[in-house]
Amino acid sequence: MSVFSFARAALRRSRRFRPLRPMRPLRPVRLAVVALLSATDPVGGQGAVHPRDFLGHEVGADRALADWGQIGAYFARLAASSPAVRVDTLGPTTAGLPFLAVTISHPDNMRRLEQIRLTEARLADPRGLTPDDEARLVRDQPAVVLISNNIHATEIASSQMSMELAWRLATNDTLQAALRNVVLLMFPSMNPDGQQMITEWYRQGVGTRWEGGSLPWLYHPYVGHDNNRDWYMVTQRETRLATDFLYRRWFPQVVYDVHQMGSSGMRLFVPPLVDPVNPNLDPLIVRGINLIGAQMSWALEQAGKQGVGDGVLYDLWWHGGFRGTPTRHNMVALLTEAASVRVATPIVQAPEQLTGHARGLPRYEQRTSFPNPWPGGTWRLRDIVEYELIAAEALVRFASQQRGELVRAFVQMGRRQVALGTAGAPRAFLVPKQQHDPGATRELLLVLQVGGVEIHDAADAWVVRMDQPYRAHAKDLLEVQRFPAVERWPGGPVERPYDVAGWTLPFQLGVRVIPSDTLPAGPSSLLSAVESTPCVTPEQLGRKLGQWYILDARDTDSYRLVMQAVRNGWTVRRGTERYAVPWNGTVYPAGTFYVRRGGGPRNPRDVALSSAATAYAAGTPAASSTSSTSSTAASRNTPRANRTNRADDASAPGAVVRQSPLGGLLPARSSRPRGAAASMCRCSAVPPSMSSRRRSRCRRCLESGCIAHGLPPWMKAGRAGCSTSTMCPTSRSRTRWYALADCVTTSTLSSSLT
Repeated sequence: MSVFSFARAALRRSRRFRPLRPMRPLRPVRLAVVALLSATDPVGGQGAVHPRDFLGHEVGADRALADWGQIGAYFARLAASSPAVRVDTLGPTTAGLPFLAVTISHPDNMRRLEQIRLTEARLADPRGLTPDDEARLVRDQPAVVLISNNIHATEIASSQMSMELAWRLATNDTLQAALRNVVLLMFPSMNPDGQQMITEWYRQGVGTRWEGGSLPWLYHPYVGHDNNRDWYMVTQRETRLATDFLYRRWFPQVVYDVHQMGSSGMRLFVPPLVDPVNPNLDPLIVRGINLIGAQMSWALEQAGKQGVGDGVLYDLWWHGGFRGTPTRHNMVALLTEAASVRVATPIVQAPEQLTGHARGLPRYEQRTSFPNPWPGGTWRLRDIVEYELIAAEALVRFASQQRGELVRAFVQMGRRQVALGTAGAPRAFLVPKQQHDPGATRELLLVLQVGGVEIHDAADAWVVRMDQPYRAHAKDLLEVQRFPAVERWPGGPVERPYDVAGWTLPFQLGVRVIPSDTLPAGPSSLLSAVESTPCVTPEQLGRKLGQWYILDARDTDSYRLVMQAVRNGWTVRRGTERYAVPWNGTVYPAGTFYVRRGGGPRNPRDVALSSAATAYAAGTPAASSTSSTSSTAASRNTPRANRTNRADDASAPGAVVRQSPLGGLLPARSSRPRGAAASMCRCSAVPPSMSSRRRSRCRRCLESGCIAHGLPPWMKAGRAGCSTSTMCPTSRSRTRWYALADCVTTSTLSSSLT
């Protein structure tokens, strides 16, 4: 039986198991029901149940995994039976499962949790805090620590460990005493969909030759393993939920990201990390990471856990991982990496199979950063759980002992960032409002704002000032990175970066951003919210007339709208040739999208004339040869015989492209209006393609002008005459006209084309 046959058989046994919909969605009511039942359960009322008793096996037992439904149900029961535990659902995951956040602290803190959260928000932005205010707030504020587990679905031990850690924190007297000074926040899994996928896949393989084998598709529907590369771009639903929790709701001082790595090296990596250090990080971040890592190593050594080391592989340079982005928000963020097993299947390793790491440990041998090597033997999932438990409890004890120092350092780092942005260069980054891709510009601003960065709206640009607490995050995204040459020895080879070497957001999105050593003159206001819905102004749309929208392929938002149109069954066409309107020179480039509700074809002349008529209605061109305005549709069904030749140089100023991508249906005439006939309507110009007789019979009157006879049949409503001073009073337009300031979104498209 091949592995592919096994995979197909496994899929047949579980019809709910699919790459893009890998599991039956967990109904939102399920956890609430479990909590309600637990509240009346005699066991739950008497005390917190151990995960072993709830699951029927030890946490981390060989070949035994709790899936996401079991983990969620356990936390619901624990919260119902302990005043020290609270469970919140932040929202649904990509596949519809609940994304959980667990809060654990002493019951006294739990009773004033909202007050603690609001105080944390004030400390995160120390502008306006007087020294007396700061001293008063710091005196009573517990340290806030966040532990994130299982962002990579195959690194599954931490999702199991989270249950036992929560139980120990809720029931152990020593840890409860420590929690008087600490509020612990925890994500049991950062990828619940993947956790469920891996658990179900592993269970189907237990007892076969493929036990512990790799999942044959991505364990996140869209990004797979790279969900841990999304923490500044914030494109995925899970990333958005966690980002909002960190930078808008809770603002923890310490973030601990729990991972696993390959099987052949150290049993557990803890900080310190290796060079280089990103220059935007506050030195206290580096000191804090090293200090907490040393506390973890000490606790693990005291517990007799071998194979713990530091100073290998993982650096402090890159932006985008969950332990990297919080460091740009004045949070001490660190990770541990445990040696993996085959999901939940033990592995056996001989001493000669153990290897070092490319950076920091060239050979598997005793060093000052690796004083007690693991000798080899059997390595189990339970071993990983125990190492991670010890590290997490060491963090809680440290945060409790150093509560005041952590909170004061958090405020101090925020003040430092504001001071650096006030005195240093650049003072701001300017994002000009005139951009070739408005959609990408909106995306850049949204990325910054979702990450907690303040943006000011000035006359000609959006201003990202550097005198704000999250300066490091904004500066690191907007400036150009230059990876430093770290030599292994003088004149030796240069160390390669652990991950990406650069991530300059303006380069990635194609947005013009200008660093400025001075703040712009003139008034500006704080931008309250960047519109998250794709927004295309009429200038980018080329305006809408009749049943067609014209979307510029150079605008990022156009693709979102096109995909929405396709999903809704609309007609989408694309211009295959460049086209210039004969009477005004408006250029529509090849590649332009043409979108119309409904699936039936329409005369493409309607589209071309609609866009031209729009220019007259607005009194300005719908597009120019240098703008990012959209163009006119091409019909694949147009007979080739109807096509005419292009002008030799269509890009020259004033040149007219005689070829219409719509099949030569539009005449190419002189662009000069013909005499006094133009004064018969309020239009700024009259199409020269019309005869004098037709121009004298206006069929269409609009607020800003008059569209004359010769338009598509569906536009012939209205009076036969046209007033020279007022709009035709009885004109009945089937067309919705947008003011220049209007914003046309996907929902607008859907509602207006009815």
